[in-house]
Amino acid sequence: QLQSAKISASGEGDAGTIRPQPPPALALVLTGHAWAALIGPCRASLSGPLPLFQHHPPLRPSPARRSIRPFAAPLRMQGGGVSPSLKGLFVGSGSDGLNDPFISAAVISLSGKPHPSVLYLGTATYDLPGPQDRQTSRFKAAGCPVASLPLVDASPSRRDIDAALAAADIIIVSGGNTLFAVDRWARLGVDAALRAAMERGAVLTGGSAGAICWFDGGHSDSADPDSFKGAMVGSQDAGGDESSALQGEAKRWSYIRIPGLGFLPGLCCPHHDRVQSNGVLRAQDFDTMMEKHGGERGIAIDHWAALEVCEGEYRVLSVPGKEGSVLPDGSYSSDTKGVAGVWVKDLVSGAVVTKLCPPSGAAADLFRPASEIRSDPRVEGARAANPDNGPAPEAS
Repeated sequence: QLQSAKISASGEGDAGTIRPQPPPALALVLTGHAWAALIGPCRASLSGPLPLFQHHPPLRPSPARRSIRPFAAPLRMQGGGVSPSLKGLFVGSGSDGLNDPFISAAVISLSGKPHPSVLYLGTATYDLPGPQDRQTSRFKAAGCPVASLPLVDASPSRRDIDAALAAADIIIVSGGNTLFAVDRWARLGVDAALRAAMERGAVLTGGSAGAICWFDGGHSDSADPDSFKGAMVGSQDAGGDESSALQGEAKRWSYIRIPGLGFLPGLCCPHHDRVQSNGVLRAQDFDTMMEKHGGERGIAIDHWAALEVCEGEYRVLSVPGKEGSVLPDGSYSSDTKGVAGVWVKDLVSGAVVTKLCPPSGAAADLFRPASEIRSDPRVEGARAANPDNGPAPEAS
């Protein structure tokens, strides 16, 4: 239970605050064969069975679970701060998520092509081959041509960067150190090229760092020394996901709020249901971060969940057969006894209010432009500890 979220027994907030009643059957859990879930608003040209959902009763907070509230959409804003051109699938884990056939099939279907061209950006894992293989192998197996754009120890011209991104139907950003990747892109001008790709309708995807980077900012492990270039380059690839796991004694490092590209409003927390090598549950630490960054809406994605955005709509995907934080009644499980899902967090009257995200809806109802964005003073320390010592940008 999220202890920092506090509401009254009646579920009412401060006077003058609108609390719309939730529609029935908000908590829907995705089930069935992977392809059965791939038909959506962006896939009118595809044929196949309709998605299967398991319906649950409306989510109603009990006295024992008052920190979990049903999702109530804010007053609608035009597009929710989301470009109508944006198409993407944002996953709670990097190699684990992108190497799952359910996720890769969903990404491919978003492109509207049977064999879309894929561009992999491995900046967050320093262009290492292991993470690249794990996060692109499913696409290669599906017949998609896959290219990569090394940027860590290379400095392509703006023209070459623009050409590589312009040729891609799908752009995959690896998991890893988000802060390093976003800073390196800004230095080389990749951020502007990524925005141009988004506006023309390229599919944006990735997990962990590859999810955070598209948002205004994120709850990040970029201060974890094991994610630094010096620790990863030259070391043996252990396989698996890029996020650290708790093994033995907890290590001393903290999650930090890092800036992203700002294509999506909000503060993104991947691996929401996981404990990493510092021994801290990310769901719990994300609440603490929200208390300091209450001008932003929090979007928390479980390790085996994904958030799809396309043509002004969104969907929550849950990898079949994988664990997560959503129990059958729609309540929260801190020990992954449920299925994977997405949670929404807002700071209301000084308390973090957590809501289960509905399985689908209008992007304008989910995303909310920030009223205030505060930088995290710890970011500069993380930058200094893991500096971008790559070559300077080349002339165009």
